[in-house]
Amino acid sequence: MHPIFRHTYDGIVPWLQGILTADCIHCHDAVAETPLQLCSECAQEIPHTLKTVSLDSAIVHEFWSLGCYRGPLGSVIRKGKYAARQHLFETLGEYLAGACLDLPPVDAVVSVPLPWRRLWQRGFNQSKVLSLEVSRILKVPHFQLLRRIDPKEQASRLLIERSIHLTGRFGLHPRVDAVGVPDSVLLVDDVVTSGATFEGCAIELLNIGVSRVFGVAVANSR
Repeated sequence: MHPIFRHTYDGIVPWLQGILTADCIHCHDAVAETPLQLCSECAQEIPHTLKTVSLDSAIVHEFWSLGCYRGPLGSVIRKGKYAARQHLFETLGEYLAGACLDLPPVDAVVSVPLPWRRLWQRGFNQSKVLSLEVSRILKVPHFQLLRRIDPKEQASRLLIERSIHLTGRFGLHPRVDAVGVPDSVLLVDDVVTSGATFEGCAIELLNIGVSRVFGVAVANSR
């Protein structure tokens, strides 16, 4: 069994229980036949390679995503978040990690932190689930460098408000001194919209001595 897909098989029982009589979570016209709870036709639309996303940012060195949020990727992300299906993000993480194998080498993988209220409600941080898969498959350490300060979620803000709140929304985790500061970091999240979240995180990472911050997301809604 290829190690990239280990978690897919580890989670096969809850997946089967969830989709035996379920429709595809994207088209709703066919039976879900894959671990992402998509029919075979919709599953074929999931990309396996990364595309460059232009953030026009002097802070994030380069940025990539798998594909468009408006397609099946967005349906899987929404189902995973709002129905608390962590196994969907584990599988998405395997897809993302496989696509990341051709990226420039980095010293650490870091996830975008989630507001504590949302973490408590959902039971997991989808960005951390994704980043742990990327870390495992790339064989690069996962560092918990950031914490969320501002409890308001980006999805609740207008685009202009997101650019205003670049600073002050993220802080450093208390254990940063213990784990050390990597030279280059791959920052992982589920969705990129304006890029403000990634830039806010990157500011904090650069301030502690990280030289280069790369970013990757499953879906791009820009």
